[in-house]
Amino acid sequence: MILVLGGDSMWLAHHGIKGMHWGVRNGPPYPIQYVNKKKIKSMADNYKPTHNRPHTDYNLDKWGKSKDNNILWVTGIAGSGKSTAANVIAKKQKADVINIDLYTFKTANKYTKYMSKKFNEYLDKTVPNWRQKQKEAYEVLTKNDRRKMKKAGEWFDTLEEAIKGYGKDSFGKQKVIAEGVQILDETLFYNNKAALKDQPLIVMDTSVEDSVLSRVIRDNKNIDKLLEPERRKQLENWVKDTGILKKTMEEL
Repeated sequence: MILVLGGDSMWLAHHGIKGMHWGVRNGPPYPIQYVNKKKIKSMADNYKPTHNRPHTDYNLDKWGKSKDNNILWVTGIAGSGKSTAANVIAKKQKADVINIDLYTFKTANKYTKYMSKKFNEYLDKTVPNWRQKQKEAYEVLTKNDRRKMKKAGEWFDTLEEAIKGYGKDSFGKQKVIAEGVQILDETLFYNNKAALKDQPLIVMDTSVEDSVLSRVIRDNKNIDKLLEPERRKQLENWVKDTGILKKTMEEL
């Protein structure tokens, strides 16, 4: 993936990935039953994750042009290259990156050094007890429905509004990138993907196989563990949500 700048315009372009054949669909929706563990294992030794991943983008020309469009949302399934793409763009644009994962799981204290210091300062001012709220939300989370428990839903709503508020507060000072699978699933923009209609957005189209392989390499995970029934179902839902999000954007 390459960030292209020209005058007042900006767009992203990609030149494919190794092994990709032009004219052949290489990304979601991807039949989860066709994920080939042997193929992934055979590729693992020589595989190096790259930011050259297929993607679909929306409203990039609006990014940073107004308070309401000062955030670039980057999403896709786990391992699809969201963080890499976000960091590449942030470096070129000197933007601040919010890794949403760090605010939705039990990581508010463990991974503080990886969080956006400026966003944390904003949270400290606007939601003084945010760390406690995040901890309580994590404690009541269920595996299948993050919105089932009241405290979890309340924290996710608070987090979404805080990210939006931070984007507006940063306008004229710095652009913001918010990246995470949570933009796809029920965590943020809960039943309200239409809210992304005019927002700068990148949806990573990396195939499930490539995404799983990236996670194996990145997290030193066991492939069989990542493809056990529960994880397969999660991946299947994420791929479906990618399609739903795209359809929503196209129809609006």
